Amino acid sequence: MIITMKINQLKIRRILILGIAIALFLSLYVFYSAKKQEVVVFEGLNAQVIEYRNFIQTMSTESKAYFFCTKTNIDCRYIDTEMIDVLNIDAHVERFENIILVDTATLDMTILPSALKSRFGFSDVPAFAILSYENGSVVIHKVLQWTNTDPFTALDLKEWMKENKLWLSEYTN
Repeated sequence: MIITMKINQLKIRRILILGIAIALFLSLYVFYSAKKQEVVVFEGLNAQVIEYRNFIQTMSTESKAYFFCTKTNIDCRYIDTEMIDVLNIDAHVERFENIILVDTATLDMTILPSALKSRFGFSDVPAFAILSYENGSVVIHKVLQWTNTDPFTALDLKEWMKENKLWLSEYTN
C-alpha cells in the first residue's frame, strides 16, 4: 500500500510538471507570437495627400515637390519602405514635410503615357516631380521617374533632393 501511494504521488507529480510545462509553453507562445499590425504607408512624407483628380485645383505658382504614387503599386511601396524610410533615418526626421503625396489611385488607366509626359514630365508612376502652375498650365521644373528598366536608388533620390533644395541644411547628413 505504501508502494502504491508512492507510485500515485509520482504519477501526480509527473502530470503536474507536465501541466506546468505545457502552460508555460502556451503562455510564452501567445506572448511572443506575431501580432497583426496595421501597415501605415507613406508616413515618411508630408501628411497632406492629394487625390490625382483634384491635383490641378490645388497647385499654385509656388513650385512644390510631389510624389506621384498609390498604395497598391509595388514599386511605390518599395520606394516608401526601402528608400524614403531609410532617408528619414539618415536625415534624423520623422517625415519630409516638403514632399506631398499625390495619390494616383484615381488616375484613369486610359490616359496615355505620352499625355502624362507632356503634362507632368513623367510617363508612369512612381515619380517625383517639382511642379508649379502658371498662366493656366503646369510648369515642369525637375522630375525623377522610376521605370522597370531604369529604377533609381535611395542615393539617387537623396541626390535629387539635394539638387532641388529639398534636403534641408538641418538634416544631419
